[in-house]
Amino acid sequence: MLLVLGLHSCGPLGNMQKVESNIPCIGAIGKYRSKLFTKDFQKMGEPSLEQPIAVSLQSVAFTPALWSRYNKHEEKQGNKPKTAYGDSTEVQARFFTAQISDAMGLTAQLNSSTNQIVQDYLKEDKDLVLLTGISFVTDEETKHIIHASEHYYLREVNGALTLELHSGLIKSQIKMSSLQIFDFEVSGLCWKLDQSGNPEIAAILLDGNSCPGQTESDPNKLNRTKTYLKL
Repeated sequence: MLLVLGLHSCGPLGNMQKVESNIPCIGAIGKYRSKLFTKDFQKMGEPSLEQPIAVSLQSVAFTPALWSRYNKHEEKQGNKPKTAYGDSTEVQARFFTAQISDAMGLTAQLNSSTNQIVQDYLKEDKDLVLLTGISFVTDEETKHIIHASEHYYLREVNGALTLELHSGLIKSQIKMSSLQIFDFEVSGLCWKLDQSGNPEIAAILLDGNSCPGQTESDPNKLNRTKTYLKL
C-alpha cells in the first residue's frame, strides 16, 4: 500500500537551472551562505536517483537555541511567534531531523552516467554543496506516519526527490512542502582520480572534516596532478 502526503514537487534537476522554490529539499545541490544567525541555501537542482538512499529520521527535543531559530523562521514566513521556550503548557516541544545515512550509496549514484550533467556542474563550481540534513516540524497526521514507520529513504518520484517511509508493506511518501523546515545542514565533496585518470567523487563530507588522503575538495587540483604525472 502506498500513501502520499502533501503532494508537491521540489523540482527536477533539468539542466541545473535555478529552481524557483524556497523549499530546501534534502539531497538537493546548491550554494550555501551563512550570516550571523541565518542560513541560506540557493537550490540549483537535484541529482537523479535510480535506487533509494537510506535516511535516518529522529524525533528530538527543542533546545532554547533551536526554539529561537524555529521562531525566527516562522516570523520570516509571516506566522505568529510561538510561546516562549519553557512557557508552553504542552509536553516539551519536539521536532524531527532527517539526514542522509547512506553516503556511499549516494556517492556511487552521483558518479553514475545518469548524473553526468550533475558531475560536470560540480566539477566546474567547487562552491556547490549537497543538502544532507534538515530539521522540521509537521502536522499530526505526518507525525503519526513517521512514528509508525521503521525505515526511511530518499527516492526520486516523477522527477522530484521525495522522502519515503516504510512500515511493513505500507509505503508513505512525504513531499518536502508538507514539512516546516527551519534548519538544515550541507556537506562538501571530496574528489579523486579514477582508473582512467578522470575526476570522480570520492566521498561526501557528512562530518565536516577536510578531505582525507589523496582526495581534494577542488577537482582542478587533481587535474594539475594528473598533468604533472604525464610529464
